[in-house]
Amino acid sequence: MGYYEDFVYGFLTNPSGPDAFGRPVGLLVLKDGSLLFSEDGNNRLYQ
Repeated sequence: MGYYEDFVYGFLTNPSGPDAFGRPVGLLVLKDGSLLFSEDGNNRLYQ
């Protein structure tokens, strides 16, 4: 296989604990190859 790269990060308030600002919950790939994802903490959509 190859390597992996994080493309979504920064949601954990403390990486060693369970608290989070939100969790990515939905992912959509657009025709141009860009990604949309939603998160459950602040009801946001990111591109």
